[in-house]
Amino acid sequence: MDRRRFMLTSLAGALAAPLAAGAVLTAAWVTAMVLLAASAIAQSWQGTTYDARIWRVIDGDTIEVLVEDRVETVRYIGINTPEIHHPTRGREPFGEAARWAKEALVVGRAVQLLLDVQPRDRDGRLLAYVYVNGQLVNAELVRRGYAEVSTYPPNVQHYAEFVELQRQARSTKQGLWGDAAALAAYKAQPSGVVGSKNTRVYLHPDDPSWRERDPDNLVYFESADQARAQGYVPSLDYPRYASQEGRALAGGPDKFISSSSSVAPPAAQGAATPPAETP
Repeated sequence: MDRRRFMLTSLAGALAAPLAAGAVLTAAWVTAMVLLAASAIAQSWQGTTYDARIWRVIDGDTIEVLVEDRVETVRYIGINTPEIHHPTRGREPFGEAARWAKEALVVGRAVQLLLDVQPRDRDGRLLAYVYVNGQLVNAELVRRGYAEVSTYPPNVQHYAEFVELQRQARSTKQGLWGDAAALAAYKAQPSGVVGSKNTRVYLHPDDPSWRERDPDNLVYFESADQARAQGYVPSLDYPRYASQEGRALAGGPDKFISSSSSVAPPAAQGAATPPAETP
């Protein structure tokens, strides 16, 4: 049984036992227990690590790995290898990323996967930071200009590092950023946002205040447009955070200093098998 199901089953047992014994449970106590479990579940995968071996490199930001006897499709957290509407070659992925990945991540090579808060995407792929000999592949792709930053809360552990790496890569014309034709056809990808259900306000992922809120009251959107379509409005601080991020991602002169960078991630912990896919 995977850890999330175990936690929910344990919670149900904890609630059922006192009822069977005739104990009186107050509404406040029950609410507190449910919120505690929800918070623990929301944070349960951040820092979890897995040892794996490369099975296949699919493209610049997706690989298949072998974890024990199971093949997992892994999508790199926090980055995207953009498809460019090239003026002469049409729509195509930026191929340098895939070529570099295939050279660095040869079949059978040992890698370590580090998870963040959300372990899988809606397609069932495992979401991870991928390490080879201690080197973070996600970061290296951004550093070389082979990938752009693609931020989707709540998986933002390396957000500040990735934004600063793209600022440096773009300002020095690395990879994609040095190809004038591709750059002219490039369309920036906006960061996802965090919505507060009770206030119907959405916050920028660099706004540290969302981390202090009850996880059960948060909802995550792939973009501000998606949040607005659901009736959410931007926080008063959203334009400031979005503007600062935008300048950095465009290769601005000022080093990107995240407002959330002081929030330390939990200590890493090992796990035998990846979390099961949600039915």
